Amino acid sequence: MVSKLTLLSVLFCSQLFAAEIAGINFSDSIKLGSKDLVLNGLGLRQATIFKIKAYAGALYLEKKNSDGDAISKSPEDKVVMMHFLRDVDQKKIKETYLESFENNCENNCAQLKPILEQMTSQFSDMKKGDILKFELSGKKLMAFQNGVQKFQYESPSFQEAILKLYLGKKPTDKDLQKGLLGL
Repeated sequence: MVSKLTLLSVLFCSQLFAAEIAGINFSDSIKLGSKDLVLNGLGLRQATIFKIKAYAGALYLEKKNSDGDAISKSPEDKVVMMHFLRDVDQKKIKETYLESFENNCENNCAQLKPILEQMTSQFSDMKKGDILKFELSGKKLMAFQNGVQKFQYESPSFQEAILKLYLGKKPTDKDLQKGLLGL
């Protein structure tokens, strides 16, 4: 017979963490300022031809949406969260972001590239268990590494460019894209 305490524990934990991928639990909703954002989807970034798991990613939106272009252009608040599953050095992070930017940028690319370079230069090496998070609210994008703000910039074009790294026509990882879009 299951005790009431055990049953309550299971119910409580299931509400805190609604989804799991690669052993990482993500909440079904988070707060950004005064807004509640819902988990849109989860995905894995797998690197190299050997499909080495780099990080588990989550996308939170004001309301669920599976259209990457619409999400990227929407003025609604968003959060992209990456929980690293292995060590990744800062140089590799920067290279990956710049390559994806080149493949996906559609507007103001020459003006936005130096801003992307400045942002990625603020990150340090990512260690297994580290969290990289982008908060997009209003016109502002803030980047956090393990809860410490590393970068802030106000530009809807830059927000769109960052989201296209994950949701654009040539994302860094198609399976990650599908997961984030809830497909």
